[in-house]
Amino acid sequence: MYPICRCINFFALALLLPLAAANRAGSAMRFPTDRIYKVCVSSWAPFSFYNPETKQHTGYDWDLFVILAKRLGMQYTEEQTSSW
Repeated sequence: MYPICRCINFFALALLLPLAAANRAGSAMRFPTDRIYKVCVSSWAPFSFYNPETKQHTGYDWDLFVILAKRLGMQYTEEQTSSW
């Protein structure tokens, strides 16, 4: 499962960063800013952890998401759920 999770993360980065760049450049392709996206960092991901006492996610996958969200100017909240 490790290589698949890692490939999905970097595939998402490869798709989203050009959208952010196009948005900054003012081109016709814009990143939608009026939508809410639910991003799941799975408990099965190899380097992601959820601490129920502090209610915070930590680990490589989560850090990658936080960097991407800041780069795109997105706001995010952390929450724990057991079903989608």
